[in-house]
Amino acid sequence: MSLPELTPDHLRTLRHMLGINDGRLAKPVPYRNHYAANADDPHMLELDSAGAVWRRVRAADEKSGGYDIRHATDAGRESAIDSFCRPPWPRGPAGGCWPALRGTQP
Repeated sequence: MSLPELTPDHLRTLRHMLGINDGRLAKPVPYRNHYAANADDPHMLELDSAGAVWRRVRAADEKSGGYDIRHATDAGRESAIDSFCRPPWPRGPAGGCWPALRGTQP
């Protein structure tokens, strides 16, 4: 079940979290599922309240850098995969995959 209330910025973060944010990929094949952020990061709190991520609190140590580690839920993962497509740059039809990026170059 995809999460329709996610913004393009939320989806971009979820794709990064899963490792599918490279437009050169032929298809989205997640190879990771983690994101380190401050416990009070507003962007992550929005994703958490939307049900797209869950938070694993981690004690401050060298490996985590003192950040909380968040993971995509099944719904967050599905939304990220559904939002993946190859951008039309440098050649291709006008418009693009991500409405927030129309008219821009990477």
